[in-house]
Amino acid sequence: NGTFFVVKEPFYRSVLDEDCVLCVDHPSDIVFLDADSPILPDAWRSEVIDRSSVEWKQAGNHALQDQQFVEAERCYSRALSALTAAQADDFARGIIHRNRAQARLCLHRHDGAYSDALAGVRVLPNQPDPLGEIQNIRALYRAGRAAYELGAFDNALSAYKAITAITPLSEDCLRELKRTESRIVEQATGVNMWKATGPSAHGTKVDHADFLRRTEARQTAHHGRGLFAVEAIPCGDIVLSEKALAFVPSPVDPKTFNLVIPPGATRGTFGTQIDIWTEVIQRIVADPSIAPKVLSLYAGPNYPPLEDLNLPIVDGSPVLDIFRIENIIEYNSFGYGHDPELTSFGNAALTTPGLNNMDGSMGLWVHCSAMNHSCLFNAEHSFIGDMIIFRATRDIAKDEEITTLYKEINADYDIRDAALRTWGFSCDCKLCEADRTCPETPTRKHLMEQTRDLLLQLPLIKALVEPRTAVMMFEDLLVKIEKTYPEEYYHNLPRLGLITLHRYCAFAYARAEPEKSIEHALACIEAHGYKFTMTDDNFEIDRTNAMSAPQVVDQMMNVSRYKAMKGQTILAGKIRELALQIYIIVNGEPSGFQTRYGKA
Repeated sequence: NGTFFVVKEPFYRSVLDEDCVLCVDHPSDIVFLDADSPILPDAWRSEVIDRSSVEWKQAGNHALQDQQFVEAERCYSRALSALTAAQADDFARGIIHRNRAQARLCLHRHDGAYSDALAGVRVLPNQPDPLGEIQNIRALYRAGRAAYELGAFDNALSAYKAITAITPLSEDCLRELKRTESRIVEQATGVNMWKATGPSAHGTKVDHADFLRRTEARQTAHHGRGLFAVEAIPCGDIVLSEKALAFVPSPVDPKTFNLVIPPGATRGTFGTQIDIWTEVIQRIVADPSIAPKVLSLYAGPNYPPLEDLNLPIVDGSPVLDIFRIENIIEYNSFGYGHDPELTSFGNAALTTPGLNNMDGSMGLWVHCSAMNHSCLFNAEHSFIGDMIIFRATRDIAKDEEITTLYKEINADYDIRDAALRTWGFSCDCKLCEADRTCPETPTRKHLMEQTRDLLLQLPLIKALVEPRTAVMMFEDLLVKIEKTYPEEYYHNLPRLGLITLHRYCAFAYARAEPEKSIEHALACIEAHGYKFTMTDDNFEIDRTNAMSAPQVVDQMMNVSRYKAMKGQTILAGKIRELALQIYIIVNGEPSGFQTRYGKA
């Protein structure tokens, strides 16, 4: 009540109850005005509010104390405007800038907070000036806080070190200095305290820094932008870890959700994707300096690249095309599901990036969004809070392109290809090429449909036939599907249609015939593309076209236990170490491994 604002380019839209709603498209289409704004008609406008700069500053202080941060920022801005030439000295202006920096920190407007804080640093005379030092400590502390939240840790470090030069024993400064130094170490080394924050971090924003120095975005020969290794990365190492620019956790009540249908669109956006859309827009409006990072991302075929990535400022607000942002999120975000009951593999990416994600967590990670898809990926991703972690699934050479899965892999090529076409492409990896050209693919598709039907009927089959008969039915299907993978097409490639059946048979034989169980366990591992050969006390493994997955770890642990039972303890230990490495690749860190598989 009593608030004045200008609405630019308004339009009406009817809603389901047949009422009309006054709408705008973009945040900058609404401009809030002071009651004495000259833009207002004379009949609406109050007389010019005759307050001095000191009075506006005091009003801002009261609003800040009452945690009315928007009002505090407005009052401090009016105080700066009301400064007379005689008042506009270093002392008076510095107080207002420092106070407005605090208000903007509370509003998460870190760009403005940082610039205000720096403007509030006084140039002190050579003689002692205790008051000036206190004021500079406040300004520098607020500058450090703002820079830290913007991820500018070097700037934060400079601010905190400047404080320690004034007062070496400030507890607040030393605490923030230690945090900042930890983030700088993480940026350089990728060393994080994942073990301490992993399982309990879901749905939270963790306090860690990006580790990006091993990778850079470049143009690929055929797939637009891609991400490439700037140094050799050994199997199992962290390729990169990145904090989300914007992140929305799984909704508490997924039964309710928002729906948006952009003008001219043929389908709507709903669920978590709407929430992340709002989050990204609000972040950019609050901190326009991050806009170039977001606007440089691919926005689909209808949005050509922008020549100027900086946002224009009109009437004091950044002008942002929210529909371009919606497309950027659609093509670049990652979404994932999390089962809170999981005590192992709890960080693994259980669903899919981007499209059609309604109930899961969702985030926009700018750097890794350049990564292209391959079914024969060389980097597996997992999530800890709002951090995404990629680990190498095999040795990655310098200048090699880094790829990951966009969608959970499906053994049925038609289903897999249809899912990827929602992003406007088909995968051209060796496996997809084999599936496309192999004449046995239609036969395999039919046999896999039989397998799905058989698994659905499994409770009834177990009730009607002997367990051995049920297993033989699956083994018969295995033989038939195996024949649909001719060596000339699938040499050293995964054979995805065999995985489910081998897993079932390994489980079915585990007690009565452990030798046959291990045969199926090894076959399941090889169906994922691993070439695995063993001697009495060692093994060799080729992961060139392998797919890491939780079931690979399960079957390797089955083999390890069997070898230990047979007295081959050295080999069993080595296989367990390999299983742990693959577990960490899939899960990001080792938490939950002993819970699932026990101690060695």
